Amino acid sequence: MSNSNLDNFVEEISTKLDPGAIVRDPELIAAFTTDWTRRVSGKCDLLVRPRDHQGVLDVVQAAINHHIKLQIQGGNTSLSGGSVPLEGEVLLSLGRLCARCAVDPDTLVATVDAGVTLERLQREAMKYNLTLGVDLASRGTATLGGMAATNAGGLHVLRYGSMRSSVISLRCVWGDGTESPRSAPLIKDNSGISLTPLIVGSEGTLGVITELTLRLVPVLNSKAVAMVPFVTIADAVAFAGKVRRMTEAVSAIEMISRRAIRIVEEVKGVVFPIRETFELAVLLEISSNAGAGDELMEILQGTLLAPQLQSTLLGIDNTSWSGLWQWRESITESIQRVGEPLKLDLSVPVSALGDLWRAVDEVQSDLAGGLDVIRFGHLGDGNIHVNLLAEEEVLDLAEVEIYRRVAELDGSITAEHGIGTLKKEFLSLVRTEWELARMRDLIAIFNPGRTLNPNVLI
Repeated sequence: MSNSNLDNFVEEISTKLDPGAIVRDPELIAAFTTDWTRRVSGKCDLLVRPRDHQGVLDVVQAAINHHIKLQIQGGNTSLSGGSVPLEGEVLLSLGRLCARCAVDPDTLVATVDAGVTLERLQREAMKYNLTLGVDLASRGTATLGGMAATNAGGLHVLRYGSMRSSVISLRCVWGDGTESPRSAPLIKDNSGISLTPLIVGSEGTLGVITELTLRLVPVLNSKAVAMVPFVTIADAVAFAGKVRRMTEAVSAIEMISRRAIRIVEEVKGVVFPIRETFELAVLLEISSNAGAGDELMEILQGTLLAPQLQSTLLGIDNTSWSGLWQWRESITESIQRVGEPLKLDLSVPVSALGDLWRAVDEVQSDLAGGLDVIRFGHLGDGNIHVNLLAEEEVLDLAEVEIYRRVAELDGSITAEHGIGTLKKEFLSLVRTEWELARMRDLIAIFNPGRTLNPNVLI
């Protein structure tokens, strides 16, 4: 973009936004131009931070008028480079779009501005013993608009689904400068094609989400957690299947590799209580209104042999189950403390998890010890987070080969984090040319000049 275009853009929005909404100080902008992984950094000369839907509409329309490209950013917790301006785009931050966070306890619905964090909604909803079904370890930073834009999944997809399942309706500014009307929170609406499921997961390539109406769920008062060691991933998958056939009270089935646990031990200075030999540990959470601890014990006794049962860790009260969850939730932070990982967010059919686990082992072996692999993820829905530490040349080789193996297993190269900018070149491995063409067609309709997120997705 030319300097005159940028100056004209600033002049137009200056008459419509509050003075604090326009930032040109390089030191202030710098905090917004590197993503959470520290692997992706960009450049930007201008940051705009509107406070409301009208402000976002004004910014997008001015950008179209003056041929300015916009990079949308929520909490900047992207793990795929999807929130950072790479080629001098103006950064459109939704962090100040956070005035409204209203919970209706009678209808179990929340209406929120897109910049509201997940943690804030959780606090408000908890006043009525409600919560959002989707939960993330980055809850203190992740914004609900960003979570919807990437169709975030998190820790309880098995029970509550991803963000698309929680979004009843939303309001947005499309990339052509038009706006969607504020939608009524209708639980049922069959009046034609719904655009809401379309924009959820579109990574800001169609429009900017400004407001959401979200479905809430009751907080279950009884919770129990077990950490179960397994020697093989196949045994862990079989265990998860048995558990799901026995009860509907499963709220999470997480997997943590031995290497991931060792990283947490090293960084946190703690010792994992299970000392027997194991390849991975499964964290099983049971939630209900009463008796979760008793039900958990019945499940474990009905699925595990005595030696394995004796090695299993139990969390029945708040302190003990929270302590077990800390092993899972400390992994990402711990990995960041030892290096800048390449984060692969892989999904395959649950029946193929063993094949994927072995494929990653084979890639690591082929690279002759030059690759550190830290695995954890969501056993119940077939999603493994594979974090790789190595020299860049080794990471490049590993990434290509692992994605190729995922495609052979009819999997996805991203289950939660999105394509962003880091995975664009690999999208054709898991999407047909017909599908890619339809994505381009949709972007051309809703965001015809690629004003919004021009470098994201495709």
